Amino acid sequence: MASGDWDIVMWQRASDLFQQVERIHRNFLQVAAGVQYRSLHGTSPVWEPPVNVVKTDESLWVIAALPASPLIG
Repeated sequence: MASGDWDIVMWQRASDLFQQVERIHRNFLQVAAGVQYRSLHGTSPVWEPPVNVVKTDESLWVIAALPASPLIG
């Protein structure tokens, strides 16, 4: 692999890491703002799952990341 190829790989990796940092920062700010809002309004903070809403011409999808629960048997 040529030296210039390594430069491209390293810059791409740096760009990917920077985007990941931005996403983590944005998520942290959303959580922090939510906790502050709830504490100001007298409610205790709770965990809220990440949710994504996708609308198409034919349907509406609500996708939530929920933790798995153990099987009750």
